[in-house]
Amino acid sequence: MEMKLLLNSGAELVIELVDSPLVHDWAERLCELPLDETEMSGFDNRKIEWDFDKFKSLFHILHNKLSVYQAGADYWSKIQDFDDHDYLQQMLNDLHHWCVEEVNLEHKRWAAPGHAERVKDFGEMNSLCHQLETLLTHGTRQIPNSCRNMYWDQQVVNQTQHALQINEDWWKLTTQDKYDVYVAKRILGKDYRECYRDNDDATRAEMGPNRKAVPLAFEFDPLNQWQDFYNNADFLEWLPVEPSNENIGRIPIGNLKYPMTKQMTRDMISQDSIREITV
Repeated sequence: MEMKLLLNSGAELVIELVDSPLVHDWAERLCELPLDETEMSGFDNRKIEWDFDKFKSLFHILHNKLSVYQAGADYWSKIQDFDDHDYLQQMLNDLHHWCVEEVNLEHKRWAAPGHAERVKDFGEMNSLCHQLETLLTHGTRQIPNSCRNMYWDQQVVNQTQHALQINEDWWKLTTQDKYDVYVAKRILGKDYRECYRDNDDATRAEMGPNRKAVPLAFEFDPLNQWQDFYNNADFLEWLPVEPSNENIGRIPIGNLKYPMTKQMTRDMISQDSIREITV
């Protein structure tokens, strides 16, 4: 079975899907729904230049949101040196965990007034933490250059309403093998790659794969060689569990039927986007 990505430029990419009824059903459901905007993403080491003005602007937004839920909290006063990125990274790690803990509490009182608005707020604060982290220049571990390439992250509109229930058959599909398209990650915490890079606590409940559903979202990712990361001796020594497909692998969707050069792929991802998907 094939899935076709129709691009805004008029180009067409053909994906040969994994030979699995689960993946075929997933693709058919995906094609029935309107697409969100294609996001260009990446898993990178941090910036070389410190954009303090942008950090300050985003941190101000985060601080205002935090003040609604943490009366009297003043994170500005806790920061002695904005060039101490080890400290800033750990502070953002703690705020990540707080957001997840609050969301978990909200899920236990889903019928309470204002539940949806609070969950949305915590999601936005968690996203701001991620955005602030990407601006840091230190406080992280290095990752291989072969895992720092751009990729497309594509989901349907309101993807959380359409996610599929994960089961043992989905888990059996997980692999560390190289594919061009994978199911996208959608968790509020961090996977083991992010925990490793960010010097975060991977033993906390919300960390790791933590997949509770299969989103109608995928990563078009022909350029990255994730085996280089998973086989890295430092990462394996750090990993808090025995490595397996289920905890460091991913759910594959398929491969390009007509592979392109790396430069063509980079140009396409940086300049184009997905307009429609068909099977």
